[in-house]
Amino acid sequence: MFVDVNQCKRIIRAYLDHTGRGGFLTGTVSSTAPLKIRINDKLELDADDFYVTDSCIGLQQGNVIYRPLLKAGEGVLLLCRPAGGDGVKYILLDRIQPYKAVREVST
Repeated sequence: MFVDVNQCKRIIRAYLDHTGRGGFLTGTVSSTAPLKIRINDKLELDADDFYVTDSCIGLQQGNVIYRPLLKAGEGVLLLCRPAGGDGVKYILLDRIQPYKAVREVST
């Protein structure tokens, strides 16, 4: 059975509403080695605090880069979710950027 994007959003919202915690957050990559995400002036997440989806991991074959590595200063979208007895974990979903009608790609 396949789940479309809208169904996935409803499932996530229902789960977060049921637990009373969670939601979507935006952050900025503050460091890549080790990977750190700054949420605000008081909160910076280390790699132990979040899981990373495949869309945020660089992908290349030989000299061909299909998906570049995250860079310091890039915006990211996170999903905050309860982690049982471990407190809160975050899922790094994807990169975000201000809207532009056309995106230039450097080679």
